[in-house]
Amino acid sequence: MVHDIEMSTAQSNRFLQRATFGPKVGDVDVLMSQGIRAWFDEQVDRPVSLHLPLAIEYTPTYEEKSQVTETGHYGAWWKHALHAEDQLRQRMAYALSQIFVVSDKGVAARRDVVVNYYDILVNNALGNFRTLMEEASLSLAMGLYLTMKDSKKANPALNTYPDENYAREIMQLFSLGLWELNINGTPVLNANGKRIPTYTQRDVSELARVFTGWVGVDPLKQMRAKTDNHDFGAKVVLGTQFDEGQSARKDMSLALDMLFEHHNTPPFISTLLIKRFVTSNPRPEYVERVARIFIDNGEGVRGDLKAVLFAILTDEDAVNQIGKGDSAIEQRQHFGSVKEPILAMAQISRGLGVDTTESVWRDFFRTERTFGQAPLAAASVFNFYTPDYAPRGEISEKGMTAPEFAIINAQTLHDTQQYIFELLLTPRGGYNNLTWDHSDYVTAASGNTASDNTALVELISDRFFCSAMRNSLKTRLEQALVEHSELHVTTKVKLSLYTALTSPEFFTQEAVA
Repeated sequence: MVHDIEMSTAQSNRFLQRATFGPKVGDVDVLMSQGIRAWFDEQVDRPVSLHLPLAIEYTPTYEEKSQVTETGHYGAWWKHALHAEDQLRQRMAYALSQIFVVSDKGVAARRDVVVNYYDILVNNALGNFRTLMEEASLSLAMGLYLTMKDSKKANPALNTYPDENYAREIMQLFSLGLWELNINGTPVLNANGKRIPTYTQRDVSELARVFTGWVGVDPLKQMRAKTDNHDFGAKVVLGTQFDEGQSARKDMSLALDMLFEHHNTPPFISTLLIKRFVTSNPRPEYVERVARIFIDNGEGVRGDLKAVLFAILTDEDAVNQIGKGDSAIEQRQHFGSVKEPILAMAQISRGLGVDTTESVWRDFFRTERTFGQAPLAAASVFNFYTPDYAPRGEISEKGMTAPEFAIINAQTLHDTQQYIFELLLTPRGGYNNLTWDHSDYVTAASGNTASDNTALVELISDRFFCSAMRNSLKTRLEQALVEHSELHVTTKVKLSLYTALTSPEFFTQEAVA
């Protein structure tokens, strides 16, 4: 585990690309001055930036209708993604929102419920996983989305039975996964070489009985237990005995303890978080090192999410860019991931210093329409993509995964690149009242000489490519500047930025030199 290594500019930049929504000008210098440990600890201690208060502020009709609008919701998210000081927490909350999935597609009439749920993730992003499990489980948003709310004990006379939705998804997606895992995330195999299911349908049905009896209407409060609706009978889930007569809260607590302590939870959750922050194809050794921190943070605490995140970001495989593979060449080639459109746009915006001339943030980016995704807007509980998705061809043939490819298509690429073009076109607020700072780029390119062209390209490489832009892209940019030397300097800046920021190289998590 790496703790306070001497960070080069490129390594510091790469670290911030993962740990935040992208470095702003000056952020790399701050990290290099403080060191990783001090920077991380300061981020953990920073005041929490919540979304619901902003979403309410950004909804002009809230006092009249008591409902947050979509543009208020997304405006608050973009404001915090681009300008909140607690970047580490905000980035972790976004990652968790893709694991503990709730979507406005299932709670569309209650957007205040959805935004409040995001704040639950924000508040618990650097806390303990066990606490997060309970707060997410008892939130009204989860109760509505996965239909645990109002689930009642069986009544055979009426042919009604407990809702099994949340019981299934908390095991499959939020804790254990489908298959038994070794601590390094590799599957446990039976005598016939087959994978072993983590749970059975019987476990789902029994856990559904455990989760009966919860009701609620207030989006800002946990659901509460309604005694008459709870199944007080004895149950057995994953071999754990739930005694007869236990209350809904006691049953819930025992169930969450059981899932939290299960041997599958550390490698399963660790793998998901590594994929969200660093690489789509981590080595088993990487998964195991992080899973062991999940089990014990060094002080006897299980599920310490800030320790888990620190382990993910500072692991030797993350620092040295090592992925799954049989050779050193394969390990370099298989490291990294494709950037989600929304994360690519956030990185561009922070790197350019995007802000608004308006007094409030709206959904300036037309988020879901432009990028094919938006915070808490997945089509299903399986997120925008599954963690094991692999497009047909070389990636799947090599047994690799590239989850983000599931939402990257001709339409999202066109719309994302069109938005980048429109944003770059008017740096002083002409487009959607958004501004960005082009002064450094204009200064670098102002001389109209070969050295000025090189200076502009190197600045773009430093700001957006971890100082490791490939020579082929550098050459392409410099040639374009020579071919269009007659253009005004601001136009050359926009041309260079657009060419670089819409390149395939930019849309990968890593730019391996």
